[in-house]
Amino acid sequence: MAAGPKELDDFIRQALTHAKRADVEAILLDAGWPARQVTASLAAYVDRDFPVPVPRPRISLTSQEAFLFLVLFSSLYFAAFHLCSALFDVIDLAFQDNGLGDRPEHVKSGLRWSASALIIAFPLFLFMAWRVGRDLDANPAKRLSSIRRWLTYLTLFLAALTLVCDLTTLVYNMLGGELTTRFLLKVLSLAVVGVCVFGYYLWDLRREGPTVRSAVPAIMLAAAAIMVCAVAAGALSVLDSPAVAREKRRDTVLAEDLACMRREIGALYRKNKVMPSHAEVAGLSCLGNPLSVSGATYVPTGAATYRLCATFRHPAREPKYGVTRGHPAGYHCFNENAAERE
Repeated sequence: MAAGPKELDDFIRQALTHAKRADVEAILLDAGWPARQVTASLAAYVDRDFPVPVPRPRISLTSQEAFLFLVLFSSLYFAAFHLCSALFDVIDLAFQDNGLGDRPEHVKSGLRWSASALIIAFPLFLFMAWRVGRDLDANPAKRLSSIRRWLTYLTLFLAALTLVCDLTTLVYNMLGGELTTRFLLKVLSLAVVGVCVFGYYLWDLRREGPTVRSAVPAIMLAAAAIMVCAVAAGALSVLDSPAVAREKRRDTVLAEDLACMRREIGALYRKNKVMPSHAEVAGLSCLGNPLSVSGATYVPTGAATYRLCATFRHPAREPKYGVTRGHPAGYHCFNENAAERE
């Protein structure tokens, strides 16, 4: 892989046989060549007095290096997306708006997914950033890799697009008088992530060619790690423990079983014009869970009325959509009318 354009490389190779390195650099800069290209092309030759230019080993992009760059940037996109998503969910939980139909359990479900993605993707990004950064420090000419430049410019484009959309949304809501605390916090969090990504990779792109080692990458990675750890810790602190989540899933299945049983009991009543017996109800199978396994109790209370009772581990609110019903924790009975259709 040539360090610069072929005509520039050819000129430098011939000029170094007749002129000093500083003179060659000066004449190229006067001719309008970008400083970073001149520096990178000159770095392809050893800076030592010798009758002819001594080339350094050429660096060629291998499939392994392409793989490293692709994994690095893919993990960056994935982690940045879920970092913003986790921030949005934490803000929604901290500033709930029942008028918008906020459901904490739905928000927590999305937060659990984002936290899981961060726990996996961000350490991968840190490792790949360290691995690629070490390789670039050892071989600065690799900074001119075409795939690295393409992916870096794509990252800059996506970050810039995010900032433009973010500011457009801010102005739109401001003009409509719809600015709320949680909306402003979401805009701010998205802007911070976008500015950090855009600023770092723009700086990194401008230091192409052989450069002295900088502490900026380490500082940025440390700051990003602190931010992600704080968000992940906040997410885990508001999420249910695995044991509680498992109990809530069992409650949900039980509530769905009861809803299914209501439909089947109503169908039996409309078909036979009498309430089904305990034996008939005990034989029902809803969602693969027979009544005897679900823990529900069927109690006829009238010609067309009955109760379905069950023990729940945790309370649940009435869903805005769906067939299940809200209930408190512990043993609870639902009063039903078989003559009424769902």
